[in-house]
Amino acid sequence: MKRAHPEDGIQRSIVSYMHMAAAPGVFMAAIPNGGLRSHLEAKIMKGLGVRAGVADLFVVGPGAKVYFVEVKAPKGRLSEHQIAFQDWCLKHQVPHAVVRSLDEAIEFFRRHGLVSDRVRIAA
Repeated sequence: MKRAHPEDGIQRSIVSYMHMAAAPGVFMAAIPNGGLRSHLEAKIMKGLGVRAGVADLFVVGPGAKVYFVEVKAPKGRLSEHQIAFQDWCLKHQVPHAVVRSLDEAIEFFRRHGLVSDRVRIAA
């Protein structure tokens, strides 16, 4: 049975928005840690540096400052590894947000100056 991934739609809307609205010099990419893998593939990925719990998106802003965004479904909960990563970010003053909608992501990006004020999306 196929597993539903409601956060995928939210993440797609965030990525699409950032393609239009990112401030000059801002870079964003996904960190594809999720998904089911065979035992061998998981072992290979771990050897290549994949770490459980790392957020879904990373953004590099002005001054090479790094930001992390964990995308969750409206009722989604953080895993133990995701909580540990969030705690690490807090301890090391690395901005991290858990967002459950495009609006929450936009608020985080605006608060940190990562989007252009000229771009508005119609309500």
